[in-house]
Amino acid sequence: LLVSCTGSDCADNILNYAAKGMWNPNTREIHFMGQGHGGRLFKHISYSDASNRWALEAKPYWDCSPGPSCYSMVHGYEHSTLDPATGNAYARRFNSTQIFKWVRSTKTWSELPAAPNVAVAAAVEWFPEMNGFLLVGGGQIHAFSETSRSWRSLASGLPMGDYSNVATYNPVHKVAIVGGGDGNNRALHKVAANGTVTRIADAPGGVGIYSGVLTTDPVSGKVLLFTAAGSAHEYDVPTNRWSSLSSSTPLWAPDSNKVIFRAAVPISTYGVIAFLTTYWNDASSQVLLYRHAPGSGTPADTVPPAPPTGIRLQ
Repeated sequence: LLVSCTGSDCADNILNYAAKGMWNPNTREIHFMGQGHGGRLFKHISYSDASNRWALEAKPYWDCSPGPSCYSMVHGYEHSTLDPATGNAYARRFNSTQIFKWVRSTKTWSELPAAPNVAVAAAVEWFPEMNGFLLVGGGQIHAFSETSRSWRSLASGLPMGDYSNVATYNPVHKVAIVGGGDGNNRALHKVAANGTVTRIADAPGGVGIYSGVLTTDPVSGKVLLFTAAGSAHEYDVPTNRWSSLSSSTPLWAPDSNKVIFRAAVPISTYGVIAFLTTYWNDASSQVLLYRHAPGSGTPADTVPPAPPTGIRLQ
């Protein structure tokens, strides 16, 4: 399922230059979209918890791969995200204003209103409190609302890499940590549910598609960074502090080439993070499960509701 070909050339795979996959808690499925280098075949694959099997999803109508002049997604990057409430997924084409929606119930695709073209390789990340997703790249952050079916700009001119940016939503603290990327890969920002953007402490290592994998532990809410140098770090949102993890925790040996074949999938149902891993097209492909903190399942909402208004007692 990972092999990505163009003609008879199958020397690449869809995990190349990808950083994340998606979890559907309702159907208990992993979804991943990626593409090999040079216009090789794009694939959307899924894993079913119930059957313990991987499968290849149908080719989207908008995908023109394989072909030497077909960009399609080019690579997985962080060009896909999923709404956990509906299971619907979203995919961005490389260097494009086109983002498409995949409806899980019908497994059909449709195109969204044109998006800002922020970078050749950017990040999209679902934000439940916005009922939409963020588009992050090249110093810009935009938000798409499913309610209004429209885009709005949250920030521009931010310090971050020019492309290969990343974004990870935090279900515990209801924020997204975004930024990194080529050129300025330690600069990160916090996006709140109201759209406020705040710069946070710089990462202790490179963040981005080639530099390191940034993800979030669904239990503790710690933001995790696994770098190409083999180091591991966690970020605490309330204190705005990074700390180093034990040297026994790295998920791969120091090798930047290995980082580009690692995709993280936070799995809220079981309180773990799955890593889809391979190395070029050898036989080492594995799915690794990493538990960062004790506990399981989706964390409880500890934020008290706002006082009711407009109520008259009789």
